[in-house]
Amino acid sequence: NGSVPGVMKNAVDSLFVEWTEKPVGFIGWGSTGASSALEHWHTVVTFLGMKLVGDDLKLPFAEVFPDFQFTPGEAQVDAVVELGKAVAAAA
Repeated sequence: NGSVPGVMKNAVDSLFVEWTEKPVGFIGWGSTGASSALEHWHTVVTFLGMKLVGDDLKLPFAEVFPDFQFTPGEAQVDAVVELGKAVAAAA
């Protein structure tokens, strides 16, 4: 809901050394809350020394979750695949 969930932050913090210099890419789903959460995650991963790869992929509810079903379009599927490839290449 617009920030880093506490449980996830605790998990990330407990593995601080393991995350250092690892590549990371972000996919957010939702609306303004997703954008805000991604900004907070950028701060966290930067502090951890992780390498931010690619542009954030945002999947808005209205386009990708009509009738509460996950139905990405071809462009969104391609974007997810490309972000995955970018993270794997950076590893």
